[in-house]
Amino acid sequence: MTGGHYPVVIVGAGPVGLLLGNILGTYGIRCLILERKTNRSRASMAIGV
Repeated sequence: MTGGHYPVVIVGAGPVGLLLGNILGTYGIRCLILERKTNRSRASMAIGV
């Protein structure tokens, strides 16, 4: 990861975090998405959404 300035930092690359990053990118807003896990889950974590 390289240094830089991000006006928005999103913690969590789940469905909501990725959607928010996509929407912000559509408006030209740079954001950094941080995720603790290095691999995808085998099961969906958004089952209750």
